[in-house]
Amino acid sequence: MADFHLSVIEIRYYDDNWGPYSFDFTGFLPSDAIITGAVVKAYIGDVQPTSNLADFTEITEDIIDTDMGEFVEDKVVSVYFKYKETLKGEKATLLFELTLESGAKNVAYFQFVKIM
Repeated sequence: MADFHLSVIEIRYYDDNWGPYSFDFTGFLPSDAIITGAVVKAYIGDVQPTSNLADFTEITEDIIDTDMGEFVEDKVVSVYFKYKETLKGEKATLLFELTLESGAKNVAYFQFVKIM
């Protein structure tokens, strides 16, 4: 189950609107929590919190534009995507590894990013 109630993100070859996409963790984190770091990973398929990540193909380098980085501001993480034609027709789950100002770690999931 995804931690967001958003529509699906579609990334397409002919579209250059690949970001930034902002993910707001306000309802996910305690009210006084501040995100100080985030790592965003992408996996093909329906990854769940109980899933073994070794069973899924990681495609972070293929669809997340790591040159642009992840931007963090308070409780919002923004991400840029990129297109890889060999993944056309796939859908991906995003996994957010969040570090909070307190030092605590949290993980959240977004489903789905469709590669069109």
